[in-house]
Amino acid sequence: MALPETDLHRIRLWARERVPEHLWDELKVEADISDRHVSTGQTAFSGPSER
Repeated sequence: MALPETDLHRIRLWARERVPEHLWDELKVEADISDRHVSTGQTAFSGPSER
């Protein structure tokens, strides 16, 4: 049974709202949605390396 579209929409909103807008270039929360389950993850982007 597939996940209801309303639940998928709610999950996408949840992932987007986890990170304040001013940090969008540095941190991202994603929801990987398949037919029967959802996986969430967090990605941090590192800045340019200093030498």
